[in-house]
Amino acid sequence: MANSTPMVTLRITKKEAASRQLDAAIQLLFAGGDTVAVYTLAGAGSRIASDLIQLEQPEKTWDLSTQELSDPSQSSYFELMHATQAILKHADVDPKSTHEFALSDTLALLATAVFDIAKLTGGLTTPQAVYQIWYAACNLDALGSSFEHRAVVKQVIGDLSRRTLSYQLAVGRRELREAMRDASAA
Repeated sequence: MANSTPMVTLRITKKEAASRQLDAAIQLLFAGGDTVAVYTLAGAGSRIASDLIQLEQPEKTWDLSTQELSDPSQSSYFELMHATQAILKHADVDPKSTHEFALSDTLALLATAVFDIAKLTGGLTTPQAVYQIWYAACNLDALGSSFEHRAVVKQVIGDLSRRTLSYQLAVGRRELREAMRDASAA
C-alpha cells in the first residue's frame, strides 16, 4: 500500500525553534496542560536560547546573572538548572530512578528563557510578552518596591504575588486569550 501523505519539509532556525518551544510551553501551562510536558518544552527552548546567547551575546545572558547571585561553579549551576530536563529526556543513566521538581522551578526556567529569547530576537511573541508580565505580577513581592516596572505590571495584570496558583494561572489564561485575540484582529 502506497503512502498517500505528501512529504512536507520544515526549515527552521534554532532561534525560531526555541521561540516556538517556549510559546508552546506557555500556552500549555495556561491551558492547564501536563506539567512534565510544559517543563520538557520549556527546558528544550531554554537550552537552545541559553546556548545561543552564550555564543552571540554572553554579556547579556540571564543564566550568568543568576549564577553570579548564587555563586556555584559554572558546571554545577548548569547541572542544577538542567537536571530535571536531563531526567525527562534521557533514560540511559539510572533508568528506574524517580525525580521530584517543583512547578516554581518550571516557571523560573521559563522566565529566564523568555528573557534570553528577547535578547536574541529583539522582541517577544504574544505568549512570551504575556508570560513575562504575568511572571512579574506573580512575583511582585519578591521583586520589591524598587522594581522599575511595578506600576505597569499592577495596572495591566495586578499584583498576583499573594494569590493562589490556580488564580494566577486563571489570570494568565485570560490574559493570553485576550492578547491572542487582539493580535489576530490587528
